[in-house]
Amino acid sequence: MRLIAWLVFIVLSCSSGLLYATHNRAGEITYRHLGGYQIEATITTYTKADSQADRASLGIHWGDGTVDTIQRLNGNGQGELIAPDLKKNIYRGIHIYPGPAGYTMFFEDPNRNGGVVNIPNSVNIPFYVSTQLLINPFVGINNSVQLLNPPIDKACPGQIFIHNPGAWDPDGDSISYRLVSCRGEGGQAIPGFTQPQATNSFNLDPVTGDLIWDAPPATGLGEYNVAFVIEEWRRGVLLGSVTRDMQIDVVPCTNTPPLLSDMHHLCVLAGETVSFKISASDVDFPHDLITLSATGGPFELAHPGKAQFAPVTGKETISQDFIWQTACNHVRKQPWVISFRVGDNGNPNLAAYGSSSVKVIAPAPALLSASALGNTIRLEWTESPCKEATGYEVYRRTGPSNFTPGNCITGIPAAYGFERIAILSGLATLGYIDSAGLQPGVDYCYRIVARFPDGAESYASNELCTTLRRDVPIMTHVSVLKTDPNAGAILLAWRPATEIDSLQWPPPYAYQVERASGNMSTQWQDIGTTADTSFVDTSAGLNTSGHAWNYRIRLITSSGLVVGRSLPAASLFMKLKAFDNSIEIQLEEQVPWTNHSYTLFRKEQGSADYDSITVFSGLSYRDSGLANHVSYCYKLRSSGAYSTLPSSGAYLNFSQEQCLAPIDLEPPCAAIVMVQTSCDSMFSRISIGIPPGCIDDVLQGRLLFKPAPDGETETLASWGKIENHLVEHVSAISLAGCYQVITYDSVGNSAKSTWVCVDNCPEYRLPDSFSPNNDGVNDEFRPYPYAFIAGVRMKIFNRWGIEVFETTNPEIKWTGRAKNGGLLLPDGVYFYVCEVDEIRLQGIITRRMKGIITMLGSGIQSNE
Repeated sequence: MRLIAWLVFIVLSCSSGLLYATHNRAGEITYRHLGGYQIEATITTYTKADSQADRASLGIHWGDGTVDTIQRLNGNGQGELIAPDLKKNIYRGIHIYPGPAGYTMFFEDPNRNGGVVNIPNSVNIPFYVSTQLLINPFVGINNSVQLLNPPIDKACPGQIFIHNPGAWDPDGDSISYRLVSCRGEGGQAIPGFTQPQATNSFNLDPVTGDLIWDAPPATGLGEYNVAFVIEEWRRGVLLGSVTRDMQIDVVPCTNTPPLLSDMHHLCVLAGETVSFKISASDVDFPHDLITLSATGGPFELAHPGKAQFAPVTGKETISQDFIWQTACNHVRKQPWVISFRVGDNGNPNLAAYGSSSVKVIAPAPALLSASALGNTIRLEWTESPCKEATGYEVYRRTGPSNFTPGNCITGIPAAYGFERIAILSGLATLGYIDSAGLQPGVDYCYRIVARFPDGAESYASNELCTTLRRDVPIMTHVSVLKTDPNAGAILLAWRPATEIDSLQWPPPYAYQVERASGNMSTQWQDIGTTADTSFVDTSAGLNTSGHAWNYRIRLITSSGLVVGRSLPAASLFMKLKAFDNSIEIQLEEQVPWTNHSYTLFRKEQGSADYDSITVFSGLSYRDSGLANHVSYCYKLRSSGAYSTLPSSGAYLNFSQEQCLAPIDLEPPCAAIVMVQTSCDSMFSRISIGIPPGCIDDVLQGRLLFKPAPDGETETLASWGKIENHLVEHVSAISLAGCYQVITYDSVGNSAKSTWVCVDNCPEYRLPDSFSPNNDGVNDEFRPYPYAFIAGVRMKIFNRWGIEVFETTNPEIKWTGRAKNGGLLLPDGVYFYVCEVDEIRLQGIITRRMKGIITMLGSGIQSNE
């Protein structure tokens, strides 16, 4: 019954009452997030007021498989007449989604108004818009953008047209704009749709949202529909989008648009009052009245933070003051955008738009102190004046910066050489201890920035600098003397503390050596005490071949009081990896100084001595040109120093020794596979290439095929050593399938290319008329030549929704007679619904077709 009722509705829409369903001019879907998985959606449409197709309710598809009917709310359920022949309709409904996910809600309503220039046959094209939303607990509450300017506007031939939707994001998210095509039935592209023709250009500013048409051609009178997507972003994550479909009416003009004064783009400190004047003028004085008004986020706020800009009307030149008392709760990452509009009452009514912006920035916290203590620096600062702050960022650099924040510069730009070393949560977190590898003698400078929920940052604080005192030992050497799994030896050396407070820590002093297993371990144990500045670790069971060892030196007084500890330093550790005729040397290090270079020593099989073979600066090196299955032994020597301490020479430290033989475990290069299909000739051409430099290593290839991504795999072809190969795969039924090539080298290593899948190109089109008059031409209603069709289910109805014919034959062959061999039917318009089973890569995919058939020449007239 639902199908028949729907068909009857279409019949009535397409018969003598055709204009009844031709009313949709513009619209969009917006939403509010009510919490959890619950949202409130609002459909706003703009329709022709004189159309009898007036919708008291609309169906909304929520995107989770459910559909609801929601009621019109404005104008006591009747809609609101906002201009001659223009009605605004607002429908609203609440929905609870099943769980976190991305959803696309949409509505579709037949039809658009007739005569839209850039939409062929617009009177029979449904109106369709969609909105995407993301429900994700980690993202939090998110509301869609709100569009504050109506989507109906007028333009003049030969004059630049500018429109702005007045988009406002209540959450302060970043928004961007892009043009898209208008959509029709089922959200599909509208056949023949084009963007409006322009004398110079037609584009949408992705940042401001200004739609600029430069300019409608002189012959381009009429109504045009265009669509654009407004996307909202938070910390680089796309949260959702709203698609607006709007209409522009190009009409003959004896009028020119009014003009707006220059716009303002300001940055202000939270708490300051923003005040600037906007002016508008009209060259058609004294004939036209002009009205200046404004929309935007600052006007959507509650008192007392709501901005002021009263609309003003006058002639020639008018002006008004924008006034806004800002506050801390206006701080956000994105600027507040105010859209100004000036419209006239000329013939026709024309308008101009302009956008100003105001970025509200939080005051900086004050950095009170930066105090050195041992190997650390303690920072303290004041609480942010803005209680909305969620925490602080700590920045550090070497040496003073002389950075003075500009009026619109928040945080600290990377160009000033600061590194963000900490992100701290909590408004009342007012201190931090920096212990991240600080070196004595370096002037460390700090600044603090307050951060806000949406990622906004305050101005940067004042800058304070300090230097570590040399009141602890400074490690210089951790060098492996002997490589052994049980009886290894490691040399340690350090520089003594020179700035000890002898009153607080009276001499004499001693050094206590602490050790931990691995270069990052924190499980420390005492292994010895010395008055010297060097120590050789020969502890029982010291395994220097299996992993690194971490050391630090503790300075103590004669009474056992701990003055301080050095920064830890680990032995240089080397890992070897065998490849074909080569060995890769990878190194691990964790030291407080900077190593600038590494010398690699190698001992070949049968040799007693190591020879230096290269010096490199990275963390890995590939030793090539070796013989497979022959053992080679290696050790490394690092060379480094502290950048801020004077030194008589570089600190040289050795790694352990390690041996390995090269072996060919490397797969050959994977083949490059490209597939071209010919739907007309029913074959696929597979081009197989070997990347340059890999040809000698590929000695064999094999081509695999499977008819679907999860189908059975078969071998189509094999070949020997070649550089390129071409295979033609012929099929009588389907071209869909996936291809992969496996390449092999001389020792059996193999590499697989990625699967390359191709699909069929199914085609099934139906004519819109036929003439069953037995003249041998077009006597049957049947499809154009088709391909890759598994079957159809075709039903044909008369204008009253009564089924007159059905078939499952893809050829259809309807002769105009009623089903089951009935009588010849009268001339007229018939309607069909056809489900077409297409043979695709994923299997059988059903496509639903609907359309109109005009039958002529039967010789029978309808008496309905």
